[in-house]
Amino acid sequence: MVNRIYRVLLPIDNATEVRIYHSAGADLAFDPVSGLPGDNFISFTSSTLSESEAALVPHIKDSFAAYATTADLSIIKAALKGELVAIAYSADGEMLSATRVQIAKALDDIYTSGDNDANEATFGVAYTSDSITVSVWAPTAQVVALQVFDEAKILTSTETMILDAATGIWSFTGDKVSYDRKFFRYDVSVYHPVSQQVENLWSTDPYSVSLATNGLYSQFVNLNDDDLKPVDWDNHLSPTIAEVEDAVIIEAHIRDVSVTDTTTTAENRGKYLAFTETDTNAVQYLKSLADAGVTHFHMLPANDIATIKEGVGETVNIQTLLLNYVPYNQMRRFVGWKMMLPLFFRC
Repeated sequence: MVNRIYRVLLPIDNATEVRIYHSAGADLAFDPVSGLPGDNFISFTSSTLSESEAALVPHIKDSFAAYATTADLSIIKAALKGELVAIAYSADGEMLSATRVQIAKALDDIYTSGDNDANEATFGVAYTSDSITVSVWAPTAQVVALQVFDEAKILTSTETMILDAATGIWSFTGDKVSYDRKFFRYDVSVYHPVSQQVENLWSTDPYSVSLATNGLYSQFVNLNDDDLKPVDWDNHLSPTIAEVEDAVIIEAHIRDVSVTDTTTTAENRGKYLAFTETDTNAVQYLKSLADAGVTHFHMLPANDIATIKEGVGETVNIQTLLLNYVPYNQMRRFVGWKMMLPLFFRC
């Protein structure tokens, strides 16, 4: 079987060979005179880009030269997990230039250009009748572990995640009864290009559907659970529009719609549930906008923002200094959001 060709681009066109040195331990000791010792490198020779490849890099296709390798894909994948330094050499072995390596397009090509690879996969938390699987795309990670926490955010277990080398996806499957509604983080060992070291970092799930206060922990949650659905949730219909050009859009902050509206109950002001109080001044104003021709309302912010504190006592209002308006009960937040939507659509 003939190995596939992989290419690298450098702003130098007179090199006979380009070597990309790699180290999983981030211990490449580059010397500006002698370069790097050892044989832990992938060799590239002069090449040209195809039309389809050039179309991917229109900003540098004419100013950068291409170099190609037929190295085994498993070697390339392993190299992408560590420190990389590219060195260009002349025909007589003189070092012409050296640089760090940008790998984003390599990752896209290797892991998402096929018919059944990473960009066709399902990420985050997935439920079956008796199990939970959590999956995250981290092809450059050397190790990923799943840290599980209880309601008090006390670490209760650390689970081994398994890498699918073909897709770069790490996953773990456990029984539903043990993990449902628990909180979790990923503990990741990965080379970091800023520190140029292998770092041990924690991260929440980028595909989270539920986060703890201030976004510090992800949560195992099935949004199809009955206790997270308002009455008649499964039967409500979302409005559609035939032509997008006909959309008339406004946007507003979820909190700002009702936070100063005295006709909204005090406990719901500035919150999702304010939209369910259909006779308030705030909701009646929205209805008047719909009657005037507005078709879409962009609600902000409807996502977790790490830099905005949301715990009781952590929010600050310029006028009142302290205003505790954020829903603190995590499950109530889901129900409030879902209760808001169908009523809002009927405005």
